[in-house]
Amino acid sequence: MQRVIIVIAAILLAFLLQWWLPWWSVALVGFLVGVFGATNTKNALLLGFLSIFLCWTIQAGWITMQNEGVLASRMGILLGGAPGLWLPFIGGMIGGLVGALGAWSGWLFRKWAF
Repeated sequence: MQRVIIVIAAILLAFLLQWWLPWWSVALVGFLVGVFGATNTKNALLLGFLSIFLCWTIQAGWITMQNEGVLASRMGILLGGAPGLWLPFIGGMIGGLVGALGAWSGWLFRKWAF
């Protein structure tokens, strides 16, 4: 249950920070997840990846639904013929990797500093 709360809080924080800060602000959210929410390295990587992956996938899926997939299908053509419905998933994977690396850094900082 605690992991679910951490993921939901990280999703909300990442969503709010992206209104004012650049895209890499999700690494800061991952860092905070690693410092305050993780119990080991595997847990830090999982929580960081999952929270940012869900945040970016939900945001990209919402945008894709709003413009009826026109932009996603055109971007898919530019990216080598990928179907437009894959693009929210691909973007979520990239964001998840950034969040996982941020959480791992936060976990290492926690081990070093505390």
